[in-house]
Amino acid sequence: MQKTELIKYPAKKNGINYNVPNSVKIIKKNAFYKCSTLVGIELPDDLNSIEYSAFRECDKLKNIRIPENINNIEVCAFYGCSSLTNVEIPSSVTSIEDGAFY
Repeated sequence: MQKTELIKYPAKKNGINYNVPNSVKIIKKNAFYKCSTLVGIELPDDLNSIEYSAFRECDKLKNIRIPENINNIEVCAFYGCSSLTNVEIPSSVTSIEDGAFY
């Protein structure tokens, strides 16, 4: 059975980088909330949705590439990601909601 929703990043997971499994289509709200060790996250190309506050306060996250299937970046999706210096947003994104990168 493939898991298509990432509900919560594993709390005891070690490492500074994480590759979201290719089967994941939705990153749920607060899935990576306050994951203060993560520097890099690789999102699968077939990802369809990043819900609000998904990466909220991941304060060491430096780079993110939004996949082509995403057309909306929800409220506070990357709020508090104070180290974020490189964001690749494809032309498919037509809406960036309030506070998405605050």
